Amino acid sequence: MKATVKFISILKLIKESVSDSEQDYTRVRIKKGIFLLAVPMILEMMMESLFAVVDIFFVGRLGEHAIATVGLTEAAIMIVFCWNGRQHGCDGNGIQKIW
Repeated sequence: MKATVKFISILKLIKESVSDSEQDYTRVRIKKGIFLLAVPMILEMMMESLFAVVDIFFVGRLGEHAIATVGLTEAAIMIVFCWNGRQHGCDGNGIQKIW
């Protein structure tokens, strides 16, 4: 029973983090604030990884040089996204800027 309640509360937090509601991060617990800021960035990184896999699937028919090019490009894009998330996700309004 306790695990179910905890799971439901985590799902509510995830829903709250991707909803279009405004948060005052100075008034919530630090763990909750970090979680609310982290979920959209994690989802963005997962979608970018999925995009890379699909991209390599379709480009893979063009040869090994094309696959290497996509791999290098995706690695560079990942670094840019991580840096961008670090810059915008650390302040209280970071998610509002991104979304």
